[in-house]
Amino acid sequence: MKRFSNVEKRLIVKLLKKGKSLSFIAKRFNVGKNTIFYYRKKFLGLKIKKINIDISNERLVGEFIGIFAGDGYFQKDVRSYSYKIRIFFNKNEENLVDYYCDVINSIFGKFPRKYFNNSMITLELSSKQAIGFIKDYLRWDGKKSKTVFLVNSPESYSKNFIIGFIKGLIDSDGYVRKNRPEIYFGTVSQKLFQNFIQSLGILNIAYKTYFQITSSKSKFSKVRVSGDEFYNFIHIISPEKAHGLTGI
Repeated sequence: MKRFSNVEKRLIVKLLKKGKSLSFIAKRFNVGKNTIFYYRKKFLGLKIKKINIDISNERLVGEFIGIFAGDGYFQKDVRSYSYKIRIFFNKNEENLVDYYCDVINSIFGKFPRKYFNNSMITLELSSKQAIGFIKDYLRWDGKKSKTVFLVNSPESYSKNFIIGFIKGLIDSDGYVRKNRPEIYFGTVSQKLFQNFIQSLGILNIAYKTYFQITSSKSKFSKVRVSGDEFYNFIHIISPEKAHGLTGI
């Protein structure tokens, strides 16, 4: 590890206190981020703020787990003590972004950061505890989108959790037809597909299923709720994607 002079050490601490990133400081001193992390830990401590996770509202917990199962991802770097959760939205889904910002704040007591690019809006929450929280509910083997599923069967959770879970899945991987009483959910994770239809069964919501093989040879499973049952679904689940559509 490079040895810094006392002047350099004081400058590093000063930059850290100003909130400069590890990458910024490492580049300035031409060292690796782990070196700067060492000095942050030595002089300032880890400064990892514990969060109090509120699971009292089981419906909101279900919504968060559902939206993460559909469009979430987490990244952890043990060496730099960096743990981040990211959830991705289409750039035209700002209403969803605002809603799930509030959901995240309600559960974790802090708002996620927002990042915008040409086609996407990303919510990011830095928290090791939040990753552990997600692992209490979800598992996947290999690629998440193909294998994610609930740790326990849907029957093991409360009705409020199941309602929220379905809502989160619709708001991530679902589609609501405009001007027609039809709502769809689709996934290549067959275990998540089973979680979804089992959850509909718990709520006595009728549905139809469809299957197709994608160009990558994966089995894509789809659920459709339509007709009078659509309005029953909307009344119970109330997905954000359905709000504001004509006739709903």
